[in-house]
Amino acid sequence: MPLGNFSPPSPPSPQARPQELPTQPRPPIHDTPRVKPRPILKGTTYILTRRTTQRQFLLRPSSQVNACIRYCLAAAQRRSGVKVHCVVFLSNHYHIVVTDTDGTLPEFTEELNKLTAKSLNCHHGRWENFWSSGVQTS
Repeated sequence: MPLGNFSPPSPPSPQARPQELPTQPRPPIHDTPRVKPRPILKGTTYILTRRTTQRQFLLRPSSQVNACIRYCLAAAQRRSGVKVHCVVFLSNHYHIVVTDTDGTLPEFTEELNKLTAKSLNCHHGRWENFWSSGVQTS
C-alpha cells in the first residue's frame, strides 16, 4: 500500500559512483608518538606526592588511620627495598622522600597506594576510587 508520494530510492548505477580518493596508509598503532616513560634509576632520591580523590579528607588523622598508614608504609618498604627518609601524611595528600636503592620505585608506590586505598576504603565504608588520577614524582 503506497504512503503518499513516497517511493523508495533506486540504487545508484555503477557509473554514477563517486571516484575513490587516494588514501594515505595509516601508521601502525605501535608507531604513534607516546610520552616517554620516566627513568627509574638505582640510588636516586625521589619526592613522592599523591592526593585523595576530589581532595576529600580521607587521610584525616585518628589512631586507626595512623596505624593503617604505618602498616601500609612498612609493608611497601619491606616488599620493595626502597629507603624511606621522610613521610608527611596530611588530611588529603601525602609527601614522601625516598631513595630507590634497587630500581623498585614503581613497586613501592603501587604497593603503598594499593594497600592504603583498600584498607582506608574499608575503614570509611567506601568502595570507589581513593586516589585522584595521576602520580606526581620529582
